[in-house]
Amino acid sequence: MAADYTSALQSIYVGYFGRPADPAGLAFYTELYRQAGAPTSVTGISLAYYSNASVKSLIDTFATSAESQALYPGNNNTFINAIYQNLFNRPAEAAGAAYWSDLLDRGVLTRAGAALAIMSGAQGSDMTTVNNKTSVAVSFTASLTTAQLQAAYSGLAPSAAVRSMLGGISGDTDLNTAQSALLGIQATIVDMLAKALRADHLQVMAAAPPTEFVPPLTLADVLGTYRMLPASNDPYASGTMSLRADSASALQYLNQAGTSWNLQADLAHGLLLTDSSNPYAFNKTSGINFKLQFQNGKVVGFRNNDNMYWRDGSAPLQADSADQHLGGYLQASPSAAPPGYTSGYSMYTAIWPLVDPQLGGVNHGLAGTWINPDNEDFTLPLLPPGHPMREATPDSAATNWRTLFQSIEGSAGYWVNTHYRSAQPKFRINGTPNGYVDELSAPGWEFGRDAVAAGNTSSWGLPMGSAGLAQLSNRILVPPDGMTFKAGTAGELLGVSWMALPLTLAKGGATPVGNQSWTLFLKASNYQGPVAFYLPDVWEVMAKSYPTVAGRGLDVRPAQIKTLVMEMQMRYFTGKARNGDQYMRLQRFAFPTDAQGLSYILTDFTLYSRDALFQPFLDWSNGTGAMPAGFAASGAHQPQISTPNFYFGNNQAGLAVQSVSGFEQFVTPKIVPTSGGNVALALQFSAAAKNGVFPEYYQTAGGIALPRDVASVPAETGLKGVSFKVIQSEGWGQELYTSPPSWAKPTAASAPLTATLSDGSTVTYAWYRFIDQPSLQGFGWTQEEKNRLQALVEKIHAGWTGNTALMSPPSVGQLVVLDAAILLTPPAGYEVGYVPIALSQTYY
Repeated sequence: MAADYTSALQSIYVGYFGRPADPAGLAFYTELYRQAGAPTSVTGISLAYYSNASVKSLIDTFATSAESQALYPGNNNTFINAIYQNLFNRPAEAAGAAYWSDLLDRGVLTRAGAALAIMSGAQGSDMTTVNNKTSVAVSFTASLTTAQLQAAYSGLAPSAAVRSMLGGISGDTDLNTAQSALLGIQATIVDMLAKALRADHLQVMAAAPPTEFVPPLTLADVLGTYRMLPASNDPYASGTMSLRADSASALQYLNQAGTSWNLQADLAHGLLLTDSSNPYAFNKTSGINFKLQFQNGKVVGFRNNDNMYWRDGSAPLQADSADQHLGGYLQASPSAAPPGYTSGYSMYTAIWPLVDPQLGGVNHGLAGTWINPDNEDFTLPLLPPGHPMREATPDSAATNWRTLFQSIEGSAGYWVNTHYRSAQPKFRINGTPNGYVDELSAPGWEFGRDAVAAGNTSSWGLPMGSAGLAQLSNRILVPPDGMTFKAGTAGELLGVSWMALPLTLAKGGATPVGNQSWTLFLKASNYQGPVAFYLPDVWEVMAKSYPTVAGRGLDVRPAQIKTLVMEMQMRYFTGKARNGDQYMRLQRFAFPTDAQGLSYILTDFTLYSRDALFQPFLDWSNGTGAMPAGFAASGAHQPQISTPNFYFGNNQAGLAVQSVSGFEQFVTPKIVPTSGGNVALALQFSAAAKNGVFPEYYQTAGGIALPRDVASVPAETGLKGVSFKVIQSEGWGQELYTSPPSWAKPTAASAPLTATLSDGSTVTYAWYRFIDQPSLQGFGWTQEEKNRLQALVEKIHAGWTGNTALMSPPSVGQLVVLDAAILLTPPAGYEVGYVPIALSQTYY
């Protein structure tokens, strides 16, 4: 069972700051103390343990914070009395104050160490008071919502009201009464955190991310020979770290190719800083510093320029570096549909935290699929000569690059370019009209990147940049980093559907445009209805410079769906037994299961013809029919689903995991019948559990990984003791999503507003008149075209209100709850014809 440091850390916050811990700070120190192996009791982090240099450096960050300096500007005697007041509701006795002040004056203790010692020495009623304060602090922090936490970062200093909450608790306090008072205290949360607290946590987290603990180090700990594994003849793949001959503190790294560069040790943060002598210094985005890696408190290697180098004499394990993973899919295929069922699909996909922590560097998608335009009968290349995807995938020439030409995809999951990590997955839209040069992921936004200003373009890119995905709903916000779910989601189902709608009219001219507006519909317990759609114009943009593909895009072609997939990329370690046998350990993947050990991944996959929605919608928009209240059953077809399988491989390492290789005793992919003749794609685990765990340990032979029980893995492989370190994703907690100045024309209809999501990030958004939103600009539409679409959207807003059950309910399971922060009620005056557009997103 994982150690619980909550009470121990809350008691330090109570004693030193006189307040409960903020959630971010508590999570940060919990991970650091876990990795340091600290005691868990309130008095366990004692003065004796404080003498450990690693723990001392952590505790002393309290005393060096800006909040501390603001709270305790006076002399040491004043400080001691303040700590006594925080802990025991009284000043120190004169003798006690003199004793502790003397230790501080002589430098025997730091202020944080003194506070820790005073707390650890509490007895009798004083100890009861500390315990009661700690208990209330634990409940207080746990009760804070993300919105309240964001409000606390507004820059206000701590108020007397919040500090008096704990100041009024003693050994005689009835804790039930104190706990019930929390609801009233929540109103003062905006005053809880000091203005400098935000900066302190940013500074500490930037120096040492919460998942990385840096042990005490000396220069001798980093000297030696380092090499990439497996061993290579490449002279750049190994080198020696040594002291420079002219310095007692500067380092030099010399590889076997004879190239050397200088390094300066920042051992407190586990970094070796390089300068312009590093031949990779030009590549600022990859990082030019050496980032030390640890196992069991010892240096085992470093990362540089996205490569991992292992120190000679470290454990015989391969690195969990950026290229050390198995990639592949859990997949199944629907049977061919009758002619005409090519105008949309729907499915229910399970949402749960597949991986925690999110390791970064790889993608993990929950169940989804791809829509491609059906060009099976077309014999010419769908990507032009010189196109980067065409050049990179010559093996796709046999299929004329059909699946790479255009695609609508996206799912819930985790991605390399996720800016703001969370244990919960996020739902992200994605669509590419031009061979993955542009990927349109949120209204006005590229996939994991900033919006592109109107008129900007790259080679083979869209002339309007990231425009082309339009916000349709006036009830749901689409953040650039993905739509979030309610915290605690654990296997509930999200309904996902892409349907062609005739929102715009077909156009003629040199490059004709069809009338299929592919529209995303979602169904959750707290939202159901349309979200956004791709403009038909975007699918024909590449045809203007490459006429070969005119009329081949998703604006006019029928949809083609061949595979249902769950994408997983698994980080791994390898180790060798004494007899030479090879073993492997994968990162942990957990699946929610029922009492029979069954985990539903995807269910109720359905294909649609134009009779399901396209034609009824067209009739309604023309005034000859009622507004559709659902997808018509007469236009629905549920195909058979093939027996599923999974395959994950690393071609470079010659290693593969596949479901036909001994998995029966652990987990089996299968198709499961549900009610009403529907079926589900599922995993059957061998034993019932709240969460099924995908096999973690394997014996490898002949390139095939065979799952093994942990008890059968030899201890000398070292695999049972390894830990997978988090690799920072691009921009995590640092980069912001920012919109360009060109978005100011046309202007937004409202002032900027904010929404704080369950991942801790904040989205700034504004209400735009639908036709004025940035992603609709740059297509050269006439005013008549704009007026027509604006009027149609106003009718849609009046009829589909965000609670219209267009999709049939799932045949098994419960609906997921979307994050309440992304569900909006239009302000007065904006109820019809206006949409919310994300302008930026940031974590702090």
